[in-house]
Amino acid sequence: MGAPLADPARLGSWLGLGPLDGDNLTRATEVIGTISDLVRGEARQNDWTLETVPANIAAIVLMVSVECWVNPDNKTSVTIEEITRRWEQGDLFSASQLATIRSCRPGQSSGLSTIGTTRGYHSPTVQLSAVEGGNPVRLYDGRGY
Repeated sequence: MGAPLADPARLGSWLGLGPLDGDNLTRATEVIGTISDLVRGEARQNDWTLETVPANIAAIVLMVSVECWVNPDNKTSVTIEEITRRWEQGDLFSASQLATIRSCRPGQSSGLSTIGTTRGYHSPTVQLSAVEGGNPVRLYDGRGY
């Protein structure tokens, strides 16, 4: 197991358990360490530490660790105050969490980008005569606008 990417003390605080000690601290460290290893693998960032991990990734590690802590029996739903949250069994990370983690892969970029290519310029022209015998009207000249 690699170094945890979130502080186990934050897990205790989030859950309202106060300072963790003994078996609870061991369990929290194990849960966070295991989730951290999975995140490093998805992000292909084996050198991340608690000090170097991006804050949004550390937050994902903490959130998933909380879910694992409160759901040790691998349930697929939980009901709190008449609200039921369901998830697919076996899905550890949500789609948005995975997208965030994978955006940190080396060589990845987020957002839109363009790649310029050229193969020579050929401008197809579509013309239409508005009135029979009149001058042609150019509808498209191949420039994309």
